[in-house]
Amino acid sequence: MLLAVFVVGVANARAAPPATAPDELAAVRQADAAFWEAYNRCDLAAMGALLTPDVEFWHDKTGLTSTRAAVVQSLAAGPCGTPGMHLRREAVAGSVQVYPLADAGALITGQHRFLVTRLPQPERLDGSARFSSVWTRGPDMQWRMHRIMSFDHQAAPYRATDPVLSLDAGQLQRLVGRYDTRAAGLARITVEGTHLLLTAGDFHLPLYAASPRRFFARERDLQVVFDGVGDAPPTHLEIVEAGVVSERAPRVP
Repeated sequence: MLLAVFVVGVANARAAPPATAPDELAAVRQADAAFWEAYNRCDLAAMGALLTPDVEFWHDKTGLTSTRAAVVQSLAAGPCGTPGMHLRREAVAGSVQVYPLADAGALITGQHRFLVTRLPQPERLDGSARFSSVWTRGPDMQWRMHRIMSFDHQAAPYRATDPVLSLDAGQLQRLVGRYDTRAAGLARITVEGTHLLLTAGDFHLPLYAASPRRFFARERDLQVVFDGVGDAPPTHLEIVEAGVVSERAPRVP
């Protein structure tokens, strides 16, 4: 008798419909889309409305952020708080999957990319990551994110697009010197073959000419711009990383 009851119970469990019905999964997808649309607009109020009060956001680079207020504040201070910068998120096509969970929940997993605009530069790919989020439905029947995991962040590979300009030895030599940087102290510019070499401590970076006064790295989004015109030696150089001036270093006599 007990065996019969057990077998019937197992059969009924296998036949039971999922806790989250297909139409509810569609509602979860809509809520998820609404959250990321608000993220791309930096609409903090709309994002907060789609998070549970006790939300936990786990990030492989920054760690754990707990509560709705703290998560919204981190967004306000981070991607939505940098003047002249806008971060846009987009899901990788075909990667997003939604799974029902018991107790009226749902799990969304996938991959997404982040594209950054730093004025006056055009939008460019900044990186990618994987994500998983647990959605729950409250007494008001609204779906909200309850647990968020963002991991496996990868920087976008950099590919230099500037053509290399051939400069003569005299044009290169007049840029040679020591430059006093805030971050690395004295940096040296020397000639190495047909290009320049930036050296600061153990850091060595070949620089290739895009113009007689503007040089670029092939391995990363970094440019070095020397001031002055014509044959005049430079008095400063600027280091520009991802379109932003990070150093303005005077030349040391």
